[in-house]
Amino acid sequence: MKECIYRLVRDRSPLSQAGLLIPAILIAVIHFVFYSLFYHFPLSGIIADSHSYFNFDHLRTSLYPAFLDLCQLLRFSLQQIFWVQILAYSISLFALCLSFLYFTGNKIFSLFVILLGTFLPYMNRYHSTILTESLYFTFLLLFLSTLLQFCKTRSAIYLSLLSLLAGLACAIRPIGVSLLPTLFLVSIYLFRSKIKDSFFSVRLFGLWTVTAILPLLLIILAERSYYRLHHTGHRTNSFQLHSFAKAALIGNRSGVISSESSKNFLQKSNSHRASQLSQFLAYDMQPVRDFIHNLPNLRIANRMRSRYAGLVQWYFPFVYKDIDGKIKNYRGREYMEQVRFLFLVEDVAFARIFSNSVSYLSLLMKQYIGFWGMDYMPHLIMRGLGKVKQQDIAKDLPYKNMFPPTEKNFIVAPFEKSFLPVLSVYSMYYLSCSVLGVGSLLLALLGLYAFFSCKTLRPLLIASFACALIAQSMAVLTVLTAHYSPRFFCPTIPFAFSSMALFALNGLRVRYSKKQEGS
Repeated sequence: MKECIYRLVRDRSPLSQAGLLIPAILIAVIHFVFYSLFYHFPLSGIIADSHSYFNFDHLRTSLYPAFLDLCQLLRFSLQQIFWVQILAYSISLFALCLSFLYFTGNKIFSLFVILLGTFLPYMNRYHSTILTESLYFTFLLLFLSTLLQFCKTRSAIYLSLLSLLAGLACAIRPIGVSLLPTLFLVSIYLFRSKIKDSFFSVRLFGLWTVTAILPLLLIILAERSYYRLHHTGHRTNSFQLHSFAKAALIGNRSGVISSESSKNFLQKSNSHRASQLSQFLAYDMQPVRDFIHNLPNLRIANRMRSRYAGLVQWYFPFVYKDIDGKIKNYRGREYMEQVRFLFLVEDVAFARIFSNSVSYLSLLMKQYIGFWGMDYMPHLIMRGLGKVKQQDIAKDLPYKNMFPPTEKNFIVAPFEKSFLPVLSVYSMYYLSCSVLGVGSLLLALLGLYAFFSCKTLRPLLIASFACALIAQSMAVLTVLTAHYSPRFFCPTIPFAFSSMALFALNGLRVRYSKKQEGS
């Protein structure tokens, strides 16, 4: 019986392979029809960030505004834009399914992959919004499918396509740079087996440069050129605001810029404005840090850090307190004034981070744990962590008048005292994400060791290690450059899952081969 099942799964005849096209196409079509007809998700249509893409805010990268410009040029309606995003994601699902089939030869596993991508909630909730997430997920799935093809064939064509897709991911969201280290590491590892002599090595290095570097550089240059068509002067990004938000959550009052080492910084900038920003971080945010420090456990504390980071980033300096002491709308300022102010915010943030480096590293570690623990999602916080209720937290909540302690903003379900977590869909989802985080971290560390020490690896292991490295690179870069949210976690899911699944499949292949040799 086992032998019959194995032969059925491993059958690679043209008729058998073509037989997978029918269910794969059907699932892709079902995905497109379902999400295009029933696109009213909790997040849908135009939301807060959408206007910054339609107006091409200077904090944004170029690809998604360019996509919206093209849709407007073609006179697409808002609903038709959603259809385009859903169609693109459906095509990427189909391509990923075929790549898994070609790479693993396992039809059941390939169909499971496309089913997971079709019905996983957080990979599909953004197709009906004007946000970068939908196209970004599409490029990531195409990148994953191309990575599998490259690990299998070691073809320069697939390497060029990988470089192109990595560039497109960076052009749509800066966090796409997390793909680059693994891309270069895997490509160098696979190419080094072809090196035989110095002359051939030079030719091979030239081929690697043209295929792995040139497409990426062309996309980056195109993105920068499109950006310069709409903006002049120094380029800014949201990392400056994220850094300021992180600086608000670390250290204590001693972190105010007043030491001898900071005099040069104050002299180069407007000392009055820099001092105001520093005072805000050191004194105005101290009640928030005290409040978070006194919370009963790490999960609730991480949830509050996420919400207050958003408060600092968007309510200050935009509305809460103008740097000149006046209530003034940040968006109403001249462009160059905005740019100068953002660079000043970044300088103050880094001055505080450097003066509280230990506290900053501690914050990063807590946020990394919370990233894979999904501590930023209130409905996934498991019960049984202490007798803490929402009203108990809300009564001492700092800045309640600016950010009301509603269930949406903070904690949905009350925390009840119990010894075992409530077994629910949410708790199982949290547990699965935690397992993916720990497993992919171990595989990433093992992959780094293997790429530098092993001469040959099975293609399944190469792909598994590469997916794990990408998942962890995304997590680490998110923790370093942003305050986490569900939108930042979703892209890691396909890579973390693929790394675990491919590693398990490699183990099964090795075990079956040994059994065959023994018999």
